[in-house]
Amino acid sequence: MESLFPVKEVPVPYPNYTKSGEICTWDSGKHTGYKMIIREDNNKVLSCMTNDYKLVKNEDIYNIASLIIKRKDGNLVDTQIFGDGQRTMWKWRFANIKVRVNKNDFINPEIIIKNSYDGTVGVHAMGGAFRLICSNGMIIGTIVKQFNAKHSIYNKQLDNIEKVIEETIKMTLEVAKENFSEWVSIDIGEDEIIKLFSLFPLEMNEFVAQYMIAQKPNTLWDLYNCATNIISHKMSKHKEATHKVEMSLFPFMKRIAAQA
Repeated sequence: MESLFPVKEVPVPYPNYTKSGEICTWDSGKHTGYKMIIREDNNKVLSCMTNDYKLVKNEDIYNIASLIIKRKDGNLVDTQIFGDGQRTMWKWRFANIKVRVNKNDFINPEIIIKNSYDGTVGVHAMGGAFRLICSNGMIIGTIVKQFNAKHSIYNKQLDNIEKVIEETIKMTLEVAKENFSEWVSIDIGEDEIIKLFSLFPLEMNEFVAQYMIAQKPNTLWDLYNCATNIISHKMSKHKEATHKVEMSLFPFMKRIAAQA
């Protein structure tokens, strides 16, 4: 699997300078306090981190998660690699668990796990749900469980990743208990539509506005349908901004439902 490429840590050596200020040699015996994270399959430098950074390999996370999820009948449905491998995301879906929302509309629980080699994302696991709206589908963000562990040698959470992932999966399956049918009877107005704009990147605002004018959503379920269709059909799943919108959508809808 491409996302499980090997990586290694290489200490950054201390430079020795000539009188004119040019680097003449490197002294590996002196500590700079930094290290490079390097892909071993192509020798690309993924990042330069301080020695406080704790390397957690994609392979280790994937092997732990896939074993647990397989026992729960979950299947890997997508893998995304961002940059040159600095960030990775996996999605597993529990396709055997379906919640009927309205006629032919169903929800499937999912779990998303992320990792990075540049410190931008910790070991991140979150519960989500998948709505069968078209062949490429979409993720609906955090539901009842989210975990984020910073890559730090001082972070004890990284010593117990297996337990955390197991708890996240358990809570993810709680999505099956959500009563989505209530959303059909919750009326929404201009205020809710305007608030939805804040979830999308600024460059999407004009399209979102025109789409909402054309679709005229009246209920929370209508609004949800509009948002999922925009994400699924007009935003690239290869961009991180898309996944940020996806992860914000479900909590946004739940807040509106709770206030109704």
